[in-house]
Amino acid sequence: MKPSLLKRHLYNKHKHLKDKPIDFFKRQRSELKNIKTPVQSFTTTNKQALEASYLVSLKIAQTDKPHTSGETLILPAVKDLVT
Repeated sequence: MKPSLLKRHLYNKHKHLKDKPIDFFKRQRSELKNIKTPVQSFTTTNKQALEASYLVSLKIAQTDKPHTSGETLILPAVKDLVT
């Protein structure tokens, strides 16, 4: 965001924060980057399963077949194999 637009947003929407130093906002930004969202904390991604899913999708795309066949046939089978 352009600094002028950011400043205008700060003065119009967050008047209570307009006198805070720049370090306050930098610290807030770094804290927000380190916080895990609830979705991230409950989900885990198995890299091998993700790679296998990508390879299957690539094969389906290379054969010029509709993706519905991959969703209805291959995806459930792959889920069973991975678990």
